[in-house]
Amino acid sequence: MKKRPSSPSADARMTRLLAAAALHRDLHMARIASVGAGMAATRAALAAIERDPVLEPDPALHAAALRHDIWAEHRRTLLRQTLERQQADFTQKRVEAARALARHETLQTFLRKRRC
Repeated sequence: MKKRPSSPSADARMTRLLAAAALHRDLHMARIASVGAGMAATRAALAAIERDPVLEPDPALHAAALRHDIWAEHRRTLLRQTLERQQADFTQKRVEAARALARHETLQTFLRKRRC
């Protein structure tokens, strides 16, 4: 295959395009990390809601524990819904990041072959 001569301005444009693709890739990777951190925080909040059972015979403690259980169940429901939204967002962001990564790698390969 015959190598096509490239102009300096075309090479400069390709280099800028590759730099833009790298920024785009890095942006998507940062978004994945951000959503992942949010998911970890939500999971930690879910784990923090759990409490030890009340072993004392005091009725006031049992009443407080019951009120806590009612609150905790509502809070768990909200946190699970949040986690489901975060997981869906993570899945979408992962697809977008994969696409950005593939674009960057394709441009990088093309530019490398063009320079050889």
